[in-house]
Amino acid sequence: MPVNRNALIRYKTIDLCLQNKYRRWTLDDLITACSEALYEYEGVDKGISRRTIQLDIQLMRSDKLGYNAPIVVTEKKYYAYEDPDYSIINIPISESDLNKLMETVDFLKQFKGFSHFKELDTMVQKLEDHVYAKKINRKPVIDFEKNENLKGLEFLEMLYQAIIRKNIIELTYQSFNARQASTFLFHPYLLKEFRNRWFLIGAKNNVHPILNLAIDRIQDVKCTDKIFLQEKEFDAEAYFKNVIGVTVNHPMPPEKIVLFVNRKHAPYVLTKPLHHSQKLIEKDEFGITISLEVQHNFELEKEILGLGDGVVVISPDRLKANVIARLNNAVDQYNTIFSSKDMTSLKRRYFQKGFCTINQLYTRKSINQLELALSKGDQEGYENGEATVINFDSDQNSRAILLNSTTEQFFAQITDNTKACTIKYYQGIPESFFEFAQLDRPNKLLVIILLAESKSSSFSIQVLPGSQNKLLDNEKVGWIIENSIPVDCPIRIGGAIVCHPVLLKRFSPTLKNEKVHFVMMEFTS
Repeated sequence: MPVNRNALIRYKTIDLCLQNKYRRWTLDDLITACSEALYEYEGVDKGISRRTIQLDIQLMRSDKLGYNAPIVVTEKKYYAYEDPDYSIINIPISESDLNKLMETVDFLKQFKGFSHFKELDTMVQKLEDHVYAKKINRKPVIDFEKNENLKGLEFLEMLYQAIIRKNIIELTYQSFNARQASTFLFHPYLLKEFRNRWFLIGAKNNVHPILNLAIDRIQDVKCTDKIFLQEKEFDAEAYFKNVIGVTVNHPMPPEKIVLFVNRKHAPYVLTKPLHHSQKLIEKDEFGITISLEVQHNFELEKEILGLGDGVVVISPDRLKANVIARLNNAVDQYNTIFSSKDMTSLKRRYFQKGFCTINQLYTRKSINQLELALSKGDQEGYENGEATVINFDSDQNSRAILLNSTTEQFFAQITDNTKACTIKYYQGIPESFFEFAQLDRPNKLLVIILLAESKSSSFSIQVLPGSQNKLLDNEKVGWIIENSIPVDCPIRIGGAIVCHPVLLKRFSPTLKNEKVHFVMMEFTS
């Protein structure tokens, strides 16, 4: 039952009186002592009735507060403890109260690590030590999500105080996309936590739009003596009303998002809505159709992708296209991962037959980025199938895409040196590439990567397996060509064919006059 402060003072005063063994206490004596205590601690000078003290004694005797005080009356007027060593402050904590204290400690511990709760940290530590001393080996029954290693938590106290005092702060901040950090003045309005990550909401000044800055990307904070005045009162609830997460695109209005959630995932979405605007449109044996009124942002896409194959975007089309593209790219990334078994198989095929094909060496997203980078490059290009030489010293984007960790790992299986000595970009196939030929430099490893194929013909290279075993003269090359059936090696966009330096090979004659985009790399062997 709830107990007010005055009642607690009376209970403690009665307890202290009855512990005094050198005096006998009548009801009037207890009334006087309680009145003096209330005046001393609370400034209350109103008289206490006999009925109030009698009810206090009765309550202390009961188990309603867990006291069960052994108060007895001697000679029909003197109050005392039957057990001379008893005191209400020495009573043991009940099992129920101890469990509640444990849950409270577990809850308060979630604030540990936040510097503006340092005083709370000390209090929680003391409470935790006391409770655990009473109940040893008690396992937590509540486990909160937390990230104690999150960067930037050391700035929370300073940011918190700056928001309270409306101090302009000087931030040194570097986003994940920025090449270097920048320093600027900032007006902080709000600290917001989302998915176990902290964000600072504010603006550079009253003219600039409101920004959200991730705390983990803040490198330094300095508090100034300047005070900012908000022209318009910042309303956090209204500001984040139409979004999932923290990314707000003003003045973009919210749009109607329609999703189908299959039967397996439907209970999770119904019991924990994706957004407060969620409405149930239809429900059948296959699943549910719901709608949201939110802005299209990064967090919305992550929420949808988090449900995996359990959700389908019905509308709008732009959101559907984005989700499909991200799912396709995710599948591409899995398809471009080589296991040790795959590596061994490709290596064996290469050394036995002189070539191996890889249907998906790069993701479609990487190929699109590479095409864009090459089309905007500064290299000197030639039409009609002539090559554009890629200068990796100046074209770091293309280098990062072509020589990623997967490709370097694969090429290292075939050659001791994975340094590309020549890389050329073609937007058509030179006439000479349609004749079988061996490289005149047998110390090269050739890799051909398809970027964009022709519309009328599939991309294919023809090879003569085993011809790499010897460096042949023109007469023997002609004899082998006349008496051998070439093997077609078709590859898809993002795929590659890796050829031994002296393997007899040519582009398929069906590709003549086709504007095929591909990259040819030669590695030192």
